[in-house]
Amino acid sequence: MPIPVEVFQISQLPVIVGTIELLKMGNGYSLRCFITSNSDEKLLGFRYTLLAIDSNNIKRVLANHSEAVALAPYASKRKTFAAALSSSPKDYDRIVLMLEQIVGSDSIWEVVKAKDALDAYVSGDFTVVPSVLRVPNHVDAPTPVRVIY
Repeated sequence: MPIPVEVFQISQLPVIVGTIELLKMGNGYSLRCFITSNSDEKLLGFRYTLLAIDSNNIKRVLANHSEAVALAPYASKRKTFAAALSSSPKDYDRIVLMLEQIVGSDSIWEVVKAKDALDAYVSGDFTVVPSVLRVPNHVDAPTPVRVIY
């Protein structure tokens, strides 16, 4: 039976993640979701944190992981990733996912103070609005072709 996952959406990121669920697969878990790009550049991957909150409001990080995904500009894709969880979610845990970084072919979007924003969100403090820093991606950017006549 799939475990529903709540998403802490960051509006300044060029990605919307939806319909997320954890699936028990043999001895491990898989994370299944829809990813939609709102960017005019190809997206190459993302880093996320998956947090479990129990009935006593005790938080546990289930995963802090990076995933590669090739997503064309303004495209959507359904993806399933093997989720390397540090511990198994317990019954009645609230599971929350937050994207912390998006890597594109030309840019990298990084959530500033992501841990603080996620802690505030799961505690019910919606006044903390995370900001996003966008920097050029000099590693994955295509090399410009120079034609000499």
